[in-house]
This record gives sequence, structure tokens and C-alpha cells, in this order.
Amino acid sequence: MPPNTTTLLMVVLALGVFAVVVMTAFHEDIGPGLVSVSELFERHVTLCQADHPDWDQATCERIVRGEVWEGMTTPMLIASLGEPDEVDPSQIEPTHETWIYRTSTYGEEFFYIQGGTLDSWEPAPGCETCVPKKIRN
Repeated sequence: MPPNTTTLLMVVLALGVFAVVVMTAFHEDIGPGLVSVSELFERHVTLCQADHPDWDQATCERIVRGEVWEGMTTPMLIASLGEPDEVDPSQIEPTHETWIYRTSTYGEEFFYIQGGTLDSWEPAPGCETCVPKKIRN
């Protein structure tokens, strides 16, 4: 075969494979389909509520967004941010703990837990560019 015919056949074959991939992505009968961001968000909210039936939908929505707020329980904080990098129990009050998270966005954050609920939050002390912040929403 002349080189032009071979090249043409390769292009046609590549386009055919591409068409099958695209059809599979968009046609539910052929493949799994694409999922929108809002649908993915709703799936995570549904999973959150299935794992924690005592939490309402608004609470699960905030947790899926990664929010924290005063009064949230420690299981809610873990569901929202994951396990802390460090837990520092209080030497004075046995019901007080400081949970430390290290992130690239906020640096080192301190979450003050009192009696199993989040009492307050602040960035690392001594950070020249940081200012104490309220609980992020």
C-alpha cells in the first residue's frame, strides 16, 4: 500500500476508536456515563446521611463542603476534615483537647475541643501573615 493510504487508514481507525469512547461515556446503555459535580455532591451527602442517620441533610451538606463550625461534634469534624495530625490533651481539664491539622492552605490550625464539641479555631500562633480567624464557614 502507498504511504498515503496507510496514513488514511490509521486516521479512520483512530476516529472510530474515539467515537466508541465518546459514545460509551455519554450513552447509559453502553457505559457508566458522566457525573455532574452537583450529582457527585448529592451522592456524598446521601452517603454521609447513610453513615450518620442522626445528622440532618444541612449538616451533611456542610460536612461534604469541608466546613467547620462552633458546636460541631468531634465525629463531624473528622468527617469534614479527616483525622487530625495531632491531638494534644489538656493537662488541666480532662474534657479539653487541642486538635492540630496541618494543611497547605491554612498552615497549621488549632481546633479547641471542649466536651466533645468544637469550641474555637485559630491558625498557628507566631504566624506573621496570619490573623486569628473565626470558625470558617
